[in-house]
Amino acid sequence: MTPTSQQAEILIIGGGIAGLATAYFLSRETGVRVRLLEKETSLGQHSTGRNAAILRSWTPDPVLSRFAVESSQFLRSPPPDFSEVPLVDPCGLILISEKTAAETRAVYSGWCDSPPRVEELTPARFHELAPHYGPVPPRAHILHFPDEGRLDVAAMVQGFANGARKNGAQLDTGIRVAELTQRDGAVNGVVLEDGTTLTADLVLLAAGGWATKLAQDTASRVQLSTTRRHLLVTAHDRRVDPSWPIVWCDSTGFYTRPESGGLLISACDQSVVDPDQFASDPAVLETIATKTAEHLPEFANAAAAHFWAGMRTLSDDGRFLIGPDEDVPGLFWVAGLGGHGMTSSAAIGKAAAEAVVRCQAPARHF
Repeated sequence: MTPTSQQAEILIIGGGIAGLATAYFLSRETGVRVRLLEKETSLGQHSTGRNAAILRSWTPDPVLSRFAVESSQFLRSPPPDFSEVPLVDPCGLILISEKTAAETRAVYSGWCDSPPRVEELTPARFHELAPHYGPVPPRAHILHFPDEGRLDVAAMVQGFANGARKNGAQLDTGIRVAELTQRDGAVNGVVLEDGTTLTADLVLLAAGGWATKLAQDTASRVQLSTTRRHLLVTAHDRRVDPSWPIVWCDSTGFYTRPESGGLLISACDQSVVDPDQFASDPAVLETIATKTAEHLPEFANAAAAHFWAGMRTLSDDGRFLIGPDEDVPGLFWVAGLGGHGMTSSAAIGKAAAEAVVRCQAPARHF
């Protein structure tokens, strides 16, 4: 077959939540021709499909929290044609934190007109809401975010994808990019594995752990770390109440929520991995077991029904990288979401679309 050449105004590489949200807002607000390329046979298979599906707006970084709050407002009240099902199950999120509720509200008040509701719980009230949880660390504060909770990831993926298509974007799956093409130091398209050349005015890297690999032959200085975090779902257990809230302990690095009749558990481990050699590490099961015994003593011996690893891509400062590359014309980044991609998805897509319109300043760490 003779290689062919095709043209689009904007190419997005990566069909996870970053690429989909960007395609949605770009196609809706700019009217440019957008084509998204996903190497897998379906959208949202990697970081998007392997995360804990938790809406958590509070982070120690107010910049990331700002993205999360803006996005959570969209997810709670999406446009009428975005999703026919609720995207957020407000089962509540309980955060065991070093900050008081008053301190948390004060941080939000500096930049947020409509901060999320947060209240401080007594240990007794906490154990009414989460009777399965063990003792709270001394001097910790128990913060309850009653409007936060579980996300419907499949509905979010479908909503962004369908919305992008309705506005004229072309989303292609099973299309593998072999390399970026350049002319006079500027990226001007891609070559696919079948030899097809696609040219574009702008190439957006939303490929998660593979983003820096795709840019390695350019003059870009961007470096992202691909990391792995494990999750486990216990076997079905009659003691589990599906209405229990999410409980997240920042100081020890542990969170849990009901899932599929059992409990989803993460020990918040993190290790650097090669995305092309990505697999779960059975050794982490011991860490999960140790932390489960500490935080969920009644479930210390629960059997595992499902164990897997999710991918988290981090920038040097832990913030999102959104915007044109500082050194390479024609190259644009929507990457380094660091585990905040689902909660912050709508705000990330909107910020990327706005940056494309400007497309003058170098990529910013948000």
